[in-house]
Amino acid sequence: MAALIILAAAAAAIGGAGCAGSSGTEAAPAAAPSWPRYTAERELLRPEKHEEWTFVGASLGLSYSEGAESSHPLFHNVLVQPEAFRAYRSTGKFPVGTTFVLAVHEAREAVTIQRRGKVEGDLVALEAAVKDPERFPDGWAYFDFGPRGQATSARAEPSEDCHRCHLEHGADDNVFVQFYPILRRAREAASGQIETSQGAGAAALPVTGDR
Repeated sequence: MAALIILAAAAAAIGGAGCAGSSGTEAAPAAAPSWPRYTAERELLRPEKHEEWTFVGASLGLSYSEGAESSHPLFHNVLVQPEAFRAYRSTGKFPVGTTFVLAVHEAREAVTIQRRGKVEGDLVALEAAVKDPERFPDGWAYFDFGPRGQATSARAEPSEDCHRCHLEHGADDNVFVQFYPILRRAREAASGQIETSQGAGAAALPVTGDR
């Protein structure tokens, strides 16, 4: 019964377009234009209008490798479909079809009146992470749209390149939620809603007799 309540809440959160959860049994909504689309060769099509998606966080010079800090750090902007974000905030689960886009920009200095700090320059890469366990055995797949992010489609990267790291270090369902305060707050909001819902349900149960 609890699972049904969670699935129903996810469907309501994304306007009836799909369900939330990480079991891999939920179908991704077909009607929503922001959900992933593929070529006949199983390549992910470059997400359309991803600039209009929900911004969840950014970093400058982020690297997972040891060594000296780069003298040319890059800005990393992370976005997710609004539907997926609303579902996560409501249920604490990323629905099937969730797509995160990583837009990487060069860092510039001395732009017009700028005297200190860095601002974002041109796009240098565009990557994506997609939750689609029915299509990809690992549950999530990762894509790179080539130099300047201009490729119209991309093949899934080998599991050992990205998936292993996300599986081992992602704070929630392969996602680096720990890096992004917007997602952390969304998870906290979902946890509060679920606890409230469970508490209300428990209060309505009989206090005597067999259950």
